[in-house]
Amino acid sequence: MWSGWGKRLPRLVRISRAVGIRAEPVTCKLSLLDAARSEVLWKSRNRDWMEMNLVLSNFVERSLHNFNDEQVELLAQLLQKSDVELYPWLSGRSPVPIEMLQNDVFVLLLGYINSHHPALKHIQPGHAT
Repeated sequence: MWSGWGKRLPRLVRISRAVGIRAEPVTCKLSLLDAARSEVLWKSRNRDWMEMNLVLSNFVERSLHNFNDEQVELLAQLLQKSDVELYPWLSGRSPVPIEMLQNDVFVLLLGYINSHHPALKHIQPGHAT
């Protein structure tokens, strides 16, 4: 077999492993989605920062097929925020505003990134504030 495959992995795959993004199969394909879901998937893949592209698109690709219409709307609201706003909240460098903790999809995203995120200490399992 090919022994040097690890050295030849694309840079983004190595980055995604380094930041702990789960290697699950992608079950969300753009061609199989309605207009609202297609739009949020596209927006998650086309962010200003490569790091946010990686985090958000992986989360959306793995979660979108389970979201109901209300959650898709919450995701659309979340994706309207700029990377400059989102990054400090997701990284734990800034406190998460209460209105963002009321967004169930944002809470799911925090848990996807880091199940020990400081903002999640104040949220009961299954409930946004």
